[in-house]
Amino acid sequence: YTLANILRAEFLIKMNAALGANEECVIGLAGDQGDTLDNITYNAWFKIIGAATPTVVAETDDNTTDTDDKATGIALGTSTHKRLIIDFTEGVKTVGAPGQSKAQCPQFYMIDSQGVLQRVAVGTLFDMSGAASTQGLQPFIQLQKASGTGVPSISVREVKIEYKEAA
Repeated sequence: YTLANILRAEFLIKMNAALGANEECVIGLAGDQGDTLDNITYNAWFKIIGAATPTVVAETDDNTTDTDDKATGIALGTSTHKRLIIDFTEGVKTVGAPGQSKAQCPQFYMIDSQGVLQRVAVGTLFDMSGAASTQGLQPFIQLQKASGTGVPSISVREVKIEYKEAA
């Protein structure tokens, strides 16, 4: 999918066990796969950082602006599936440089503990204007660990990409 044509990416996932301190998982869209997540230069994703209490953050990278580890304020438990949404249709509501398209400023949403869809990382402008509108992004889920004997796992119930047909 090209950046200009992606409208929305949705993922319905469940962590089967809490991630350990040396484990992390990303769920979203990326240009290429890479073993070092921070070296993937085109992405819009949620990252779960393992610890005693795993942290869920939102990130984007357009090979110019790298917006890392922006808190969502919502935890992922291990008992139920959670919906994660990256929306490219809303764009910048109140802040943004003139000329930025909606696709250049994705917004992130998660289901909270009450089952309500909430926009997360609201105070962050996820600026992807450094990427060409023809930049390809693909659904991307990667679970990894640096070391240890833990066996992290994730259940993926649904991946849905909404896009507009190229003219």
